[in-house]
Amino acid sequence: QNAKAGKEVEKVYLPSDTIRDWFDGMGQAALPAMIVGFAYGVSNIMSAGGIKDPMIHAMVGLLGKTNVYISIVLMFIFQTFLNFIIPSGSGQAAVMIPLMTPIADLVGITRQVAVQAFQFGDGLSNVLWPTAYPAILAGLASIKVEKWWKFAIPVGLALFLTQAGLMILAVLTGFGA
Repeated sequence: QNAKAGKEVEKVYLPSDTIRDWFDGMGQAALPAMIVGFAYGVSNIMSAGGIKDPMIHAMVGLLGKTNVYISIVLMFIFQTFLNFIIPSGSGQAAVMIPLMTPIADLVGITRQVAVQAFQFGDGLSNVLWPTAYPAILAGLASIKVEKWWKFAIPVGLALFLTQAGLMILAVLTGFGA
C-alpha cells in the first residue's frame, strides 16, 4: 500500500541475502586464492624436495661471475619471463621471493633492490604477454593482437630500459642499505 501512495519501500535484507552475498564474494576470491595456494605449494615442494637450495646455489654461481649491476638486470629479466608462466603477482611472490632474497644477499644486492626487480618484472611484462589483461582486453575490443604489440613493444622496450637504469641506480646508490 505504501508503494501505491508514492512512498518508496526500503528493501529489507534477510539473513539469506547476506549469506548469498557472502558466497558470491567467496566465489570471486576462489580462483586467486587457488593460484596463490598452488604457488605456495610449489614453493613448499621445492623446499621439501631439496630443490630450492641447489637452485639458489646455481643462480648465485651464475650471477656471482658478473658484477652486481648485471646481476640485478638479469634478475629483472628472469622475473619478466616468469610472469608469462605465472601471471598472478601473488603467486609469483610466493614462489620467487624466497629464492630472490638469499640470492640477493649472497650476490651483494640489497633485498629492497631485489624486490624492486620483482615488482618491475611483474609489472612491465603485463603489457606484452598474451596471458595478461591488456592483450586479452585488446582482443575483446576487436583490436588485433599484432596491432596491440606494434604499439606495446616500443613502449615496453622504453620501460624496460628505464627500469633497468633505475635498478642500476638503486644498486649504485646503495638503496636499502
